[in-house]
Amino acid sequence: AFQGPEQLASFLGLIMTNLSDRMEQSNEGLRRGLVANAIASVIDEAQTDRVVHLLTEYNTATGQNYTAQQIYQPANFAPFMKWVYSRIAAISALMTERSLKFQTIIASKPVMRHTPYQDQRVYMYAPARFDIDARVLADTFHDNYLRYADVETVNYWQSIDSPDSINITPAYTDTAGVLYSPTSPVSQSDVFGIIFDRDCMGMTTLDNRVLSTPLNTKGLYRNMHVHSKRRVVQDLTEKCVVFLLD
Repeated sequence: AFQGPEQLASFLGLIMTNLSDRMEQSNEGLRRGLVANAIASVIDEAQTDRVVHLLTEYNTATGQNYTAQQIYQPANFAPFMKWVYSRIAAISALMTERSLKFQTIIASKPVMRHTPYQDQRVYMYAPARFDIDARVLADTFHDNYLRYADVETVNYWQSIDSPDSINITPAYTDTAGVLYSPTSPVSQSDVFGIIFDRDCMGMTTLDNRVLSTPLNTKGLYRNMHVHSKRRVVQDLTEKCVVFLLD
């Protein structure tokens, strides 16, 4: 079916590119699951200062009683998002101080930790941030807000069909130092973002290699297999805060 070695080489190159793309997509799915697990873990652990209910806090601070629909009205949206960014920036600043806030204490043995700005990672729900860019960018997103942290947008947390939600049974180390998983899934909508120390979670891939079988002498072909090992880590004794738009 090939008219020359160049076409064969092109075809083999396409196969390898497709294989590389599928491996990267698999890695992306694992990373997305790791972030969703961390969000669910923090929510399930239920430390007061680690789960920030943005709309509830804003209503308390301003003496208002806005609903989620009302806050998106033009007159309310810009002031609210200004407050949201300042709230996240304030927590970001607090994380740089050595303290016991925003972290899990194992076996009642406190370990003071801090997270410099350059070690902070901020993931924000993309549609909400796009709304900010389109509607209040000139007034809200200045360079002095989170400019030192590594900020990324996330199109969806777990499922593209329910992008702002998670529904997962997390696994994490509890305050007793034991691996814990709740009996029912953590289901949460209106997830706005998460800020965490870079050592709070991570993934490594090792032993990547492509191996081929011996030549099949009858069919004159070889089978190729891709091998790799992937390891994930989640450490909630590091700083980590979840933001909800509720």
